[in-house]
This record gives sequence, C-alpha cells and structure tokens, in this order.
Amino acid sequence: GIGGSILWVSQGGYFSSASELFAAASYSSLGQDAAKKLEDVTSRFGGDFAFAFLLFEVLLRLSSSFIIKTAGVSWKVVFGLYSILSIIPVVLMMGVSDLKGYQTRYSQLRTEYGIDEGVVGFEEEGRKNNLPNNNKATATLDLLRTDPKAKYLSPLNILFGLSTSFCSSVLNGAVIRQVLDDPSSTFVGLFTSITSIVASVASLLFGILQSSSQTSFLCGKGLIMTIGALSYLIIACQFVAFPDGNDWNRLSLLLVYVLLGVGRSTFEGTLRAIYADYFPDEKEGAFGNIILFSGTASTIGYVLSVTGALTCEEESEYCMKYNDGSIHNVRVMEYVIIATAVVSIPALWRADWMFRKGKTRQYDNIVQ
Repeated sequence: GIGGSILWVSQGGYFSSASELFAAASYSSLGQDAAKKLEDVTSRFGGDFAFAFLLFEVLLRLSSSFIIKTAGVSWKVVFGLYSILSIIPVVLMMGVSDLKGYQTRYSQLRTEYGIDEGVVGFEEEGRKNNLPNNNKATATLDLLRTDPKAKYLSPLNILFGLSTSFCSSVLNGAVIRQVLDDPSSTFVGLFTSITSIVASVASLLFGILQSSSQTSFLCGKGLIMTIGALSYLIIACQFVAFPDGNDWNRLSLLLVYVLLGVGRSTFEGTLRAIYADYFPDEKEGAFGNIILFSGTASTIGYVLSVTGALTCEEESEYCMKYNDGSIHNVRVMEYVIIATAVVSIPALWRADWMFRKGKTRQYDNIVQ
C-alpha cells in the first residue's frame, strides 16, 4: 500500500510532465491548437503506458502458473524470482531524466503562444515547487476542496475500487469455483490473465481512438470512460440477475472477465490522461485523489465482501458460500456498485463540461 501510493502519485506527475514536453515540441507550428495537441498526447501516452503495464502483468501471471505447474517449483522460488525482478526497475530508474530541468526551457511557451493556465503547466509548477512542504503534503485535499472537477471525478475512482474488490473476493473466491467445479481455484490465474490481456489490448486501442493525429475516427475520453463505467455496471447487474453461481456458465463467466478488462483499461489509461488534462498544474494533488478514493473504496469493498460485516446464517439467493465455508450477503455490494456507476457517468460529463467551458473562456479572453 505504501509503495503503491508513492509510485502512483510520482509516476502520475511524471506522466503529465512528459506529455507536456512531448506536446511542446509541436507548439511552434500549432499556436492555439496546442491545447488540442496536449490532449492527443495524453491519450496516446495513457494508452501506451497502460498497454505496457498490463502486458507485463499478463506475462508475470502466466509465467508463475507455467513455472509452478510445469517445473514443479514452489511459490518460494516464484517469489524469489519476483524479488530479483523488482530490483531491475529500481536500477533503471537511476537513468531516468529529471524533467524539472526542462521547465525553464519551456516556461515561456504560454506567453509566446497565448496559452493560459491549464494547457502548459511548467511555469505554475515551478512556482509550486518552491512552496512550503506542508502545501505539497496537503495537495490532494487542497485540490479536492478548491476544484469542483476533482469532486465530480471521484465517483469513477470509487467505482473502480468497489468493483475490483468485489470481483476479487466474490468472483475469484466463490463464483468461479462453482461454475467450473474447481474447489482449489486452479483456473483463477487463467481467467484473471484474460482480464489483463483484454485490458492491455483495449488500452492501446482506446489510446489510438482518442488521438486525432492517429485516426480519423475520434473518440473522446469522456465516451471511453463512460464505456468503462458501463462495463462495471453490467457486471453488477449480471450478479443481481443471476446471484447464484450455479446459474452461470463458462460463457457468462468469460463475459465478466472481459468486461473487467475493458473497465480496467479505462482506469489505467484514459482516466490517467483525463487527470493530466484537467489538472496540469496540480499533478501531485490530482493523482493523489485517484489513489485516495480508489484505495479507500477498495478497502471498504473488501471489508464488506470478506469480513463478517455482511454475513448470513444460511445460503440463499443472495447469500453466497465462500471457499472457507463462511456465508456472505453479496446483494448490498452489488447495489452499491450499481448506484456508484449510475452517479459516476453524469458526474464525469459534468467535469468534462466544466473543463471545456474553462478552455473556451480562456481563449475568448485571449482573442479580446
């Protein structure tokens, strides 16, 4: 949890800065179209990042299963290999450029090309880097308090956290065992790999569709995120309609894991790009909000799904028996996810409207 929170916020800020630098290389020929160019870059970078990240996840999942079943080694050996692999990125990070050194070089772009705050963030970021440490420490809460867009985007993060915790505990812990008659959960790794494969491919595809420079068919980030939210909504509705795992088959089970992949691709790639677009001068606070809401929601989801918070005395339509013999009421989590998904979609479009309106106002001021 500590490592994930630090990495998420840090790489989110680096992602935003790298997007701005890459887009800045074309500013001299784009002029006021620079804002559009930056959104194209964040779309492309978001898709590329999520594709690479999820592809490595697939390879590690499949390799561990292959090594255990084929070579007959123990999990201790697998964890030892993972520990060795974790050292590699630490060493490679020593060669990664510090993008702060480029801020001075591009700090004059706003004035030169008439681009106001919210398009190129280096000038403002340079000022924020000199602020007292306590301001950076509270950047997440400060952004949530001062910028309404952060509030409207929070339901998406909550939706992801709740859905992943619910599916990890209920789907992987109970349903797949009943559908495949697999008491030892042997096929969990295979089906979760399907989710990662779908997520990696979808991330690359969505990144291309969102970039006007790579395709004539432009699909906005709002539409892509709506597709992701609907994927989680459909999953919850499927659980409500068919609460008993005995009513499922291999096809319906596969559909859920595919939908999980689609939803996750939007969270890992598109949502990252949206936060980079909406909060270019509040990088730490923006990506801190993602981990704050998704992490909190995930914790609550596990508490409701796994602990004794929602237990039943006997099995029934919405009371499912887990592998450990405990019986849990899954209906509450299903309805909470549905409600969150329904709220998150209009909230997303409200944030998008506020972002577009702010851009229009800035350009109108420039023209005047």
